[in-house]
Amino acid sequence: MHYPVISITLCTYNGERYLEEQLDTLVNQTYENLEIIIVDDCSVDSTMHILRQYENKDKRIALYQNEKNLGYVKNFEKALSLCTGEYIAISDQDDIWSLEKIRLQYEAMKDNLLVYHNSQLVSGDGSNLNRSVSDIINMYSGNNPKVFLLHNSVSGHAIMMKRAILQAAFPFPPNHPYDHWLAYIATTLGNVFYFSECLVKYRQ
Repeated sequence: MHYPVISITLCTYNGERYLEEQLDTLVNQTYENLEIIIVDDCSVDSTMHILRQYENKDKRIALYQNEKNLGYVKNFEKALSLCTGEYIAISDQDDIWSLEKIRLQYEAMKDNLLVYHNSQLVSGDGSNLNRSVSDIINMYSGNNPKVFLLHNSVSGHAIMMKRAILQAAFPFPPNHPYDHWLAYIATTLGNVFYFSECLVKYRQ
């Protein structure tokens, strides 16, 4: 069976506090045919030192550092543009992923353009807050762009999408959340699918 390359894109900025815990969950995914694209937005703490250590240990990691700070939205745009996989998953620097996340999202992709999941809310130290994102937000599956004009249920860290979305999504609107924009674009082109399993511990 053919398992395509899936890109994970991670943007960092002064993320030393939680970064190693998150990187461990990326490199130890049960779905192994990955490229991990990391773009640092001019961190001044030990973030780059941590990232270089992981890059030296795992040939799937490609590490970049911006010459000037791009900000959150444009840094993710740059990172996504560097991905070569047919499918792309998006990672924040301070969450904790299930080691099955990539495999389960890939299996759910099928004819959908974007697949996202529920997430468990945790405190800064990783303690369970006994709430999930779906307790706060009404989740949506379907292909109606009007749903995303005023409401967004898709968090960036929960996204896996087909790379084809990016041609229509670039350039990102500079003052608009990139995850909301990607969800909107996906529904103009095809179907967005939500499943209720919590695959990320989402640090608050």
